[in-house]
This record gives sequence, C-alpha cells and structure tokens, in this order.
Amino acid sequence: MSFFLLSVSMRNTAYEYCGRAVRVAYALGIHRGHESEINQFPANEELRVLRRNVWRSLFVLDRFLAASLGRPFAISDNEYSESSLRPPNRPSSPNKVSKRDMLDPPIDACKMIGHIVNNIYSCDKVAIEVPNQMLGYLEAHPSFQNDEFFTTSNLMPTVSQIHMHLLGFYTNILLCRPFFLLSFMGTNASDGIETQINRLSERCVSQSLQTVEMVKRGFHANLLCRSDPLALYVLFEAALVLLSSTYADIYAREEHLSLVKDAMFILKTWYASSPYAEQFASKLDLFRHEVERQKQVKAIRQASRRQAHKVEREPMTTYEPSQYRSPFHPMPRDSLVSPRDSRRGSATANHAMVKQEADGY
Repeated sequence: MSFFLLSVSMRNTAYEYCGRAVRVAYALGIHRGHESEINQFPANEELRVLRRNVWRSLFVLDRFLAASLGRPFAISDNEYSESSLRPPNRPSSPNKVSKRDMLDPPIDACKMIGHIVNNIYSCDKVAIEVPNQMLGYLEAHPSFQNDEFFTTSNLMPTVSQIHMHLLGFYTNILLCRPFFLLSFMGTNASDGIETQINRLSERCVSQSLQTVEMVKRGFHANLLCRSDPLALYVLFEAALVLLSSTYADIYAREEHLSLVKDAMFILKTWYASSPYAEQFASKLDLFRHEVERQKQVKAIRQASRRQAHKVEREPMTTYEPSQYRSPFHPMPRDSLVSPRDSRRGSATANHAMVKQEADGY
C-alpha cells in the first residue's frame, strides 16, 4: 500500500503507511532476522525467505521516503539486526536466487543513505574525511560501476537494473550535494580542503548527468513509459544540479541544457499519471529560462568587451599654448613691418634693378 501511494504521488501518505508497516514488523519480530526465524520457523524455509525479503523491501522504502521528504527514519540503525538485511539461504531454483540478490545493491545504497543523513545532514560541522570515506566506498562498489551502460550502446538495462543504478546515483548526489552548494556559494577554504570540495562537487555534477542519461535510455526503451516514483524524483534532483551547475558556471558543459530539456520532455509525458511531474517540470522550466537569460547577458557583455578591445584609438598629440593661433590674435611686434618700410624697401630694390640694367647697356 505504501508503494502504491508513492506511485500515485502521495508521498506523505506513503511515508505514514510505511511507518505503520515497520511497526507491525517490529511486533512480529521480523527486524531480529536470523534469531527470530530460527526460534519461530525452524522448518518453514519459504516463510523465512518471505519475512526476510519483506523487511529488506521495507528498509529500502523507508530510507528513500525519509531522505526525499526530509523526515526521520522509521527504521533506526540501532533497532534492527544486521542479519535481517542479508539474503537468506535458499536451496531452490536459480531464478529466485537472482531476484533475491538484486536487493543487495539497493540495501547497500540505503545503508549509505542512512550514514549520509546521520553523519552529514544532521551535523553542524563535518570533517572532510567522512564524505571522502563514503565516496571511496561508493566508487569501489561493483554494482555502482556505470561505465558499461554508457560505453556499450547495444547493452539495454532492465527495469531492476535501472532502479538499482538510480539508487546509486541518488546516494552519490545526496552525499556530494552539500559540497556542491559550498562551491556554488563560493565559500573560502584552505587549498587542501578546497581541492577535496571540488572533487565532491564534480562528482555531484557527473552523477547527475549520468542519471538523466540513464532515465532517457529507459524511457526510450519503453521501460519507464509511465511515471516511475524513483525515476521521477531522482530525475528532478539531477536536473536541478545540472541547471545550478550551468547557472554558477561550476563544471558546466554544453550538453547540460539539452539534457535538462530532455528531462522536462520526459516529465511532461508523465503529466497524466503524476501531478508531481507537472510541478517538477514547471519549476525546471522557470529555472531554465533564468539560466538562458543569464547566458545571453554574459554573451552580450563578452561581445562588447571584445569589440572594445578591437577599436584602435588614435594617438593624442599635445600642443603648447603658443602653437595655437587664433585669427583674432595680434601678430607679434617683431614680425610687423610698417608700410613706410615696405615702400622704402621696394624703392631701393627698384633703384638697384635700374642701375643693373644701365650697366648692362
């Protein structure tokens, strides 16, 4: 019932029903795992397997609902046995074993979600070694190695594989997002810590990009044709990170906006089956318009700066004040010649010319 309510976009009610189911499981002793199974069902193997898988499914559902809604966990870390999350021994067909084993990676991811919420989001100060250790675990986990799905074009994942990887993506985004926000806010830090923060920020952006790619592949393969509650929420979270990356120019790429448009298209096709899809798409659309407007403003500013550098300025020549001469400025006295001197000069010159001609004759 909780999963059905989650599928029809009633997440708050789904969280309440999940809490009720967890309390019933506590009453039945399912959380005690192997200890309660041996005492109560020593010979009924099928019932032991059913109880164990119900508890494991509740654990995954509780961790995802609580983390996505920002609510407390219904299953506390100190209230269950570690054996209750391990797959029971089943000497039956191989098909059932493979189905049971598919819960192992989601269980590991949800355990990490619990550690992230308790040790990072619930603390005022966090040592940088804590997220680094968690990131090292996620990077080394064999089930969260996603390169094969993006390098091999002919390999088409199944729905269970998509869900498994989406939980891994969401765990990575949840872990690295606070440090991406630190980079977004431009917080000052020492060189060593800043390098590690940048590494976590880059991981957040890259995992968001792969999330959108994974949902796109599942959508185009008709594996996620209707609103999938896990894909819906994780797709929205990843698209927000990509838009924030482009807006703040933090590890931004050219394909980020195109991937956001693809995410919006997928959300619009889920309008009929999920009211959250329409709400998420409208928020992404508003954010996308603001990012595109900012990009246009930056492009105009850069173009104007380049144009300003291209303009050649003529050299300015300086003149002394005496070099400027107004037509109304009086001539210097030394340069003036009286008309009488001018006539005398011209008469003397004429007399010399007449004498020269007489001598010639």
